[in-house]
Amino acid sequence: MTIACELYPRVPASLLAGPEAGAGTGTGALLRSGVSALLLTGADQPGLALGLVHTFVTAAQGRDISVLVENDVQLAKVLNASGVHFSTPAEQTPQEVRALLGDDALVGASCGLSRHDAMTLCESGVDYVAFVEPSATDAGLSESFEDVAAMLQWWSELFETPSVAWGQDSHDEAVLQAFITAGADYLSLPAAYWLDENAAAKLSHLLSVCTARSIPA
Repeated sequence: MTIACELYPRVPASLLAGPEAGAGTGTGALLRSGVSALLLTGADQPGLALGLVHTFVTAAQGRDISVLVENDVQLAKVLNASGVHFSTPAEQTPQEVRALLGDDALVGASCGLSRHDAMTLCESGVDYVAFVEPSATDAGLSESFEDVAAMLQWWSELFETPSVAWGQDSHDEAVLQAFITAGADYLSLPAAYWLDENAAAKLSHLLSVCTARSIPA
């Protein structure tokens, strides 16, 4: 038995109008990388060129990459996205989201490090739950990546609904390996991990960490 994990990059929509959107680096490399899903963040920013965002969504889906939009169901519909991820408390149930976007729409949600919230989301019908380490700037919170790993392990042993480990800029590869070992089904990574002139190589390496070098269970 092996533990396999997939990469689930987070893509700021503002990048789609910048030089990073070119074919050679950045989002161009992301589309060719072999990831199966990505999360589009900040697509509801005022003044954002939605035509460019829609072009990116269409291009990604043309490569069999599911594109989820953060928090905005109506915008996901406008962009013909694959689904929505709620990083804040959702106003709609998964059933209501799918009624608007289609029966096959993906719905995921963050639950921090709350077992109760994770189980409640699972019962509501989400496609995955995301365990998120509180920001170091959050007053009174001392959780670390070990707490995320512990949640991932607990979840993987008891539930079939996939889990997402929410990677942070501060996490190094050893932390990502810890998440894989703990049983994460997906690693959601910020653009800082892969968005530079070495984007293609970084994405290839990260995918190898997630899948080709699965860790014996």
